[in-house]
Amino acid sequence: MNKPSIKRANYKNFNNIIRFHNNYYKTNRNLKQFIWMFGNRNKENKVKNYYYSKLNNRIIGTIGFIKYDLVSSKIKVFAFKPEDVLVTIDGVKNKQFEKIYLKFKNSFKKKKIFFFNFSEIGWAFKKFSYKTNYGSRKILRKIYSYDEILKVTNKSNFPYIFKKIISIIVFLYSKITSLNYSMYNKKKIDFRIYNKCPFWVEDIFKKFLTQWKCFTIYRSKNFLKWRIFNNPYMKNNFVGIFYKQNPLGYFIYTIQNKHLYLNDLIISSNNRETLTKEILQEMVKYLEEKIKNQNLKSFNFEIYLEFKLNLLLKNILIKKGFLIKNKVSDFSYFKSNFNIKNVKKNLYISSILKSGR
Repeated sequence: MNKPSIKRANYKNFNNIIRFHNNYYKTNRNLKQFIWMFGNRNKENKVKNYYYSKLNNRIIGTIGFIKYDLVSSKIKVFAFKPEDVLVTIDGVKNKQFEKIYLKFKNSFKKKKIFFFNFSEIGWAFKKFSYKTNYGSRKILRKIYSYDEILKVTNKSNFPYIFKKIISIIVFLYSKITSLNYSMYNKKKIDFRIYNKCPFWVEDIFKKFLTQWKCFTIYRSKNFLKWRIFNNPYMKNNFVGIFYKQNPLGYFIYTIQNKHLYLNDLIISSNNRETLTKEILQEMVKYLEEKIKNQNLKSFNFEIYLEFKLNLLLKNILIKKGFLIKNKVSDFSYFKSNFNIKNVKKNLYISSILKSGR
């Protein structure tokens, strides 16, 4: 009886792997997208950490591991995020998910490694001692379209007339809280759109780590080029934040199906909390102008844990009419020989890792 064999992917079998993925998910992923997601960012057409399992010349399972760096101002830890976790019935019977995962994980016994995942199937990793549904997760949302508000209220059990009244009240409240009054000198706080990664991002990020004393994904220039500016899945909008003509950070947002999503935020204001609040307030006004001009339906921001910068923005958004919905966290991790509890208070998780995939 034949046994499955686990192999590391190479250029010769990329198309078969892509076909396996597309047949299951009914998608149209192409070679460019596959290389972008799993490729070695320094070597063209090279994939280092993608594994597949074959039985009788058929692929029965895949897992790719995308490498990131988690950093603070003092430490650096290698991190890996499993993607393309897909096994057939034969793969399940032969425990190929477990065997592929353990084959990769056990190659790092002597190093500090952090495995994490954003997925609704985090439960599948419990067998590997993952901590699933970790921490708090909140969605802040403001709806600007009456039809969109009515769509939400129609899901309730209220009588139709009450749904109409509630929708009108929420719509008017949204309009009122969207009125923007200039409180600060716009000549001091300025926003600039970038189509290429600016040279100053790494210097700002180092200052960000020092100011906020956080532990987060390393947003190097190469990382931002890859994840944001060269993303083949979606258009990410990168906006630089300037104060008195000097860069202090940036924010990244996407627009999908007429909905705006704020995905990442970096601000280094030299520990001036008042200035940070001013920047956040101006940023919200800037984005609401975009929503108005493009006739978008909603503004969405996702918060994980209790990172201080996120909490400052949350308070501003609530005053601007945003509603909060608590969600079960989709963040899971395996601590390996690195203990996340040491940095939990200052762990900064954003949606930048969801910006196209």
